[in-house]
Amino acid sequence: MSSVRKNNVIVGSFILLALMLYFFSGFLSVAGAVTGKELVAEDNEKNEVNEKTEVAPDLYEMMAQRPFSIEGLIDKGNALYSLKKYQLSINCYNDALNIDPNSSLAWYGKGRSLAALGNNDQAVNCYEKALSTFPASSENWYNKGNKQLELKKYVEAINCYDKSFAANTYISTVWYRKALVSEQLGLNQETLNSYGKSIELNSNSSSSLQMQGMAYLGLEKYPEAIECFDSALNITPDNAELWYQKGIVLDKSGDYKTAIDCYDKAISFNPDMVNAWHNKGVNLEKMGIYDEALTCYEFVLLSEPENLDVLQRKGVCLERLGRNDEALQCYDEVLVYNPGNSEAWYSKGSLLNKTGQYDAAIECYDKALNPDTGIQVEEIGSDSLEQLSVYEAALPSYPENPEFKSPTVKIWYEKALSFDKLEKYESAIECYDKVLETESGHAVVWYMKSLDLERLGRYEEAIECYDRALKLDSGYAKVWCQKGLDSSKIKDYKDAVESYDKALEIDENYTLACSGKAFSLAKLGEYESSLTCYNKVLGAVPAAQLPGTIKGLFLMNSESMKKLQNAITRLF
Repeated sequence: MSSVRKNNVIVGSFILLALMLYFFSGFLSVAGAVTGKELVAEDNEKNEVNEKTEVAPDLYEMMAQRPFSIEGLIDKGNALYSLKKYQLSINCYNDALNIDPNSSLAWYGKGRSLAALGNNDQAVNCYEKALSTFPASSENWYNKGNKQLELKKYVEAINCYDKSFAANTYISTVWYRKALVSEQLGLNQETLNSYGKSIELNSNSSSSLQMQGMAYLGLEKYPEAIECFDSALNITPDNAELWYQKGIVLDKSGDYKTAIDCYDKAISFNPDMVNAWHNKGVNLEKMGIYDEALTCYEFVLLSEPENLDVLQRKGVCLERLGRNDEALQCYDEVLVYNPGNSEAWYSKGSLLNKTGQYDAAIECYDKALNPDTGIQVEEIGSDSLEQLSVYEAALPSYPENPEFKSPTVKIWYEKALSFDKLEKYESAIECYDKVLETESGHAVVWYMKSLDLERLGRYEEAIECYDRALKLDSGYAKVWCQKGLDSSKIKDYKDAVESYDKALEIDENYTLACSGKAFSLAKLGEYESSLTCYNKVLGAVPAAQLPGTIKGLFLMNSESMKKLQNAITRLF
């Protein structure tokens, strides 16, 4: 072996060894903050719905920390972001920017949290700031690495190459984030440009290729979109979302059969992907394969029982299969939810006309032409609601006059109560915060703050305060029920059910908690359990008249679950 070749082998061995050591000993701070893996994770964040937000065991300790350095504030902001405490994370990034207005990572973190809150215009501005203030050039680090390699300083060279990679990864991720919010704002060209920049810097990112494909889809450039999705699938062939998106492009191109193959691929990797089942059903219906389309629609309705479009389509398929009574039941079900649905009235009228029920058909046609004259669905009577509210008001809660150690703290608390009576809730919250800065061990203060946050529509923050109150004293059903109501408002129905269960453990006659639990269970698709709870409400409050039509829907959906299981068994 020549000396030159031998030297090359030695150099390569040193580089490989150093890379392994460096990788396992931890990555540099910028790459740690933003890695290529995050691009994949972010795509999952986009498509997840109703995922439960957990309160980490050490959240309270973390909130008690008061970092003063930029790095500490950014780390705290990142930790809060990972817990989905977006507004709290923004406060940390703002504190960091007060120290250094040119902190690229702080601008990036703030933009990410603003985007999570739906403030896309502000997020775009933050990402642009992050790009303009980033101090390092990947090319400079790369050139510096080459110099170190020439000097046979192998570890130093590896450090430079890693920093070059980290810089590219970070800038690529910022462009990717900017593309996401540009897409939300409908800025198609800006979206495409941003995805292009992200791919240019990180060409092996499946998520970036996917998002660029979606941008091409928005611009109706279908061949380019297919090319992007195929490239992404070469990197991550088991990505259900990629197969689903490719199916959508094929739908737009009119290739329904190939689109179905893509939806089948998506379902094979994620059997619970409701959108793939829906689109597959629509294509099968277009192709006249009504029995298989029906199975798809029934699966969708298991997860989304109030999806009226699918319910209507299910009725059409049943009608095409000659199952007229079941089809009629579907149309009636649509009209229960939406009495003004002209299409449902027309479908019902057409079916009645075919079966010789001409007078009834004419009535349906009239209602299709004048949908405002449709059927009315009664609500729970006001007398019943009043009964529930009276019981709620009589329940005990935290004592409103706790023993404070400091007279000053007591003044802040009483000032907060005065603001509450004046309905100046923002001012009241500021006073409660003053109390909690010094004496955070009073459950009633956290509870009162929760109520004010709830009145302002800040439900996530209210839930956090309920958690703090309940950690101090978990013995009040009313507080658990209130937390359940707020969880339901942010569509965290699983957490809502858990809270209602806690309330009912303390007071089994708490009808409002039972009613809330029934609603949340229905939203989770647990119809039989929901109906059991509603029956308890009816038994406890005889005046409460749950509409028979709605109660019937729960019974029908319960039966549909059994039918769906049989249908899926036949299909596969």
